[in-house]
Amino acid sequence: MLPWVIAHPGATVDEVCQRFGYTRNDLVKDLDLVFVCGLPGYGPGDLMVAYIDQDEVIVEMADYFASPPRLTGTEALGLLAAGMAVTTSGSGTPELESAVEKLQAVVLPGPVDALVVDLPDPPFLGELRDLARDHRVARIEYTGLASGETTVRDIEPWVVFSTMGNWYVRAHCRRADAERVFRLDRIRSVT
Repeated sequence: MLPWVIAHPGATVDEVCQRFGYTRNDLVKDLDLVFVCGLPGYGPGDLMVAYIDQDEVIVEMADYFASPPRLTGTEALGLLAAGMAVTTSGSGTPELESAVEKLQAVVLPGPVDALVVDLPDPPFLGELRDLARDHRVARIEYTGLASGETTVRDIEPWVVFSTMGNWYVRAHCRRADAERVFRLDRIRSVT
């Protein structure tokens, strides 16, 4: 969004919201984050200023955002692989899928299947997703990282998600009578 706003001085809140699919509140929140973004050094000349003046979106002191970043081939391929990993996991959004398609067209202009990211599903992924979707209780055998102890727990799965290269299930644990997050590769069985 920032390069576009810089390239279109005088852009209104409505124009930015429409172009990038923002609500006004989300735009304001993102502009507030811009105040803490910048180049290392983080002095006044290194940070950006973004605000709304009447109905105009203003971005100042962001010369390094005046044009899109130039990625090396390695950086672009790494970004593409990461994006494809998320989209093929079922955790992606339509916006991410669109960005991955655009990046793939630039990085790999040849056949669509030139790069395939096929990560194996962790054990119990589908089963736990189904249990969360259907609001059903699961009994799991789980080995804790710190203790190394394997315990049996009845959980009420809420959501299964991936972050930092690992899969987790967030659930209400009846044993602890509290919310817990369990890493899927530490689950030994699900019934």
